[in-house]
Amino acid sequence: MYLDRMDYLYDKALRTYCELEKKEAAGLSEEDCLEVSRRACAHIGFFFTWLVRRHMLGDLHREEPLEAVRLGEMAGTDFFLRYCDGKFREEDVAPAARPFVADYYGEGLYWRDYVDWVLHELCDIPLEFSESYEDYLRLEPVLDRALEAYQRGELA
Repeated sequence: MYLDRMDYLYDKALRTYCELEKKEAAGLSEEDCLEVSRRACAHIGFFFTWLVRRHMLGDLHREEPLEAVRLGEMAGTDFFLRYCDGKFREEDVAPAARPFVADYYGEGLYWRDYVDWVLHELCDIPLEFSESYEDYLRLEPVLDRALEAYQRGELA
C-alpha cells in the first residue's frame, strides 16, 4: 500500500517549474527533470528525514545512506527518490511507528501542518522549492509536537 508517491504531484510541480523558470516541458534537461521530481516530493523528503533521524524507518533500508540523511549530507528527498523509487510505502516505516504514520500522514494531518509551515514559516509555496537540511531543521519541531500529541491521544 502506498502512503504517498512522487508522481502524485509531479505534473503540478512540472507546470509550476516551467512557469517559474520560463521553460517548456519538452525542452527540460535531465537536471531540470530531477529538480521537478525533488519539488514534487519535498514534503515526503522532509518526513523521511524526520523518520530517519527518529530511527523510525523500516528495516529494509540500509544504514549507510541513513547516516548521511541523519547528518544532513543527503536530503531525505534524494534518499526517497534513490532508494524508494519515489514511492512511500507502509513497509518504509518501522512497525512501531506505523500507527502514528497512518493517523498523521495517512489522514492528511501532516499535509495540513506542512502547508501551514511552508506558507507561514518559510514564506514560500509548496512545489516551488526543494528540500534543504536547514529548512528541515525548522520543520522538525512541528513533527515532534505532532508525535507528542499523538502519544497523549490529542492528535487532531
